[in-house]
Amino acid sequence: EGSLTRNFIDTTFKALSLSDTSKYVQITIEGDADLGSGVHPKITILLNKVQFSNQAISGGSDELVEETIDFKAFFNETDSEIGTVTLVNLTSEYNTPVSD
Repeated sequence: EGSLTRNFIDTTFKALSLSDTSKYVQITIEGDADLGSGVHPKITILLNKVQFSNQAISGGSDELVEETIDFKAFFNETDSEIGTVTLVNLTSEYNTPVSD
């Protein structure tokens, strides 16, 4: 469960918060360090069933306009998992299913 904030560019977040559908969501955080052969440290979180709610826009006409949306991950019965976390570092690469 969490929230995302981005600069407002279109109504995608609004459509997601109004729809009653679930989506797959992937979040990747990658570092700048070169681990060798152009490989960078990173963590990737794949959530197999996410629902969105509470889209909100903030900022005035002379300010940067941002929007925020809440999300919550659920167990995906079709995939039999919530998601996976993949970590790439100097030691190795790990790909671990997230248990319920």
